[in-house]
Amino acid sequence: MKYFVALALFIGIHPSHAEELTPAAWCLQNALVNWTPDMALEPVLEGASVGAAGGNQGSLDDVAEFLLQNLDDRRLTNENAKEVLELLARTRSGRYRLAMEEFGKAMRPVVLKDIARKYVRDSKGSTAEQYVPGSKNFAAMRENYLKLSLLPQPTEARARAFDSLQPGDALEKLFAQLGPPQRVETRYFHVSEGISVRRLVLYYRGAGRAVFTLDDKAGWSFHGAVTDPLAFETFMPYRARAAEFGLPDDESIRMAQITSPGLPAIRTSLEAAYRLPRVPLDYLDATAAVLLKLCQNTNDDSIEDTCAWMLRVLRTKGGLRYAALFREIETRSHSLKLRKWASLTLTTVEGVPRAPYDSGNVSLEEWARRYPSPYPGVTYTNGRL
Repeated sequence: MKYFVALALFIGIHPSHAEELTPAAWCLQNALVNWTPDMALEPVLEGASVGAAGGNQGSLDDVAEFLLQNLDDRRLTNENAKEVLELLARTRSGRYRLAMEEFGKAMRPVVLKDIARKYVRDSKGSTAEQYVPGSKNFAAMRENYLKLSLLPQPTEARARAFDSLQPGDALEKLFAQLGPPQRVETRYFHVSEGISVRRLVLYYRGAGRAVFTLDDKAGWSFHGAVTDPLAFETFMPYRARAAEFGLPDDESIRMAQITSPGLPAIRTSLEAAYRLPRVPLDYLDATAAVLLKLCQNTNDDSIEDTCAWMLRVLRTKGGLRYAALFREIETRSHSLKLRKWASLTLTTVEGVPRAPYDSGNVSLEEWARRYPSPYPGVTYTNGRL
């Protein structure tokens, strides 16, 4: 508990609420402070509702401030704004009267402002302590969360501890073993009428990614994890300011990932490279070297899938330079999937020399030496994407 009180004070929570910073509240606050439009709000709102039922007022205060911070941001849809309003209105305590008054001034549909105005009318006689808009400085908290993400020192023991969770384990167990995550994402899937899946996706520097699912009664429970020191490095909040902190740039990280022994790191690297408008030649040649090594063992589905991704990247981003490699795989591979990918037509890609790729030019070991992992002492990997 002392750890969470100290952490609360560090990121700017008022001392009177510091003891309320449970692992769930920490994750929900992190998600709200660092919210982007591609993050689902449903897990946060429903998680805050579950927490509030247990007396966790802090999460609802975070939700109120989030709403105020994004009043005029059209990326916060009216549907999501309505969900936030309805959650706050269900408290009935009157604590959010000042916040609702502010929302009533926003350029939002009348039907939404009516919810806020009704709350204000109904809570006129309330003597509840008011949440004061602006009490939580999201900009400062965002900066502090970023600085916190730089503190963990990845180790082999930490990675193995991360991989020790069992399905159904509580969020508290992960926090007890590794502390808070360095990044939080939220996801929401509507399965069918009355059935939805709400998830927290937690990223740990130099360890991996853990997924927790929300149960209305049990709270957040462990669903699964992928353990790999490099796979999720580019997801870390400090990556946009890597140079400022003396860290390798994104290109170097992608090179370290593609030459890594961990399949999850290779896979995330390939997916990121595929989205780039142009891929550096060193990366393409290193990918070809990895492909030559891995395609000899395609009995493993995850290896086969990874090799298919490499062929996809080399075909679209490298083109004719790798024609000989494609012919070799098409004629010699035992994998029907890889033979199919290798048989696709190659074209010239602007900026990539047509001179044939020479597998003997730079070895895979040399690529790995040129672009070392930022966590050389961590090699443990488990799970698949």
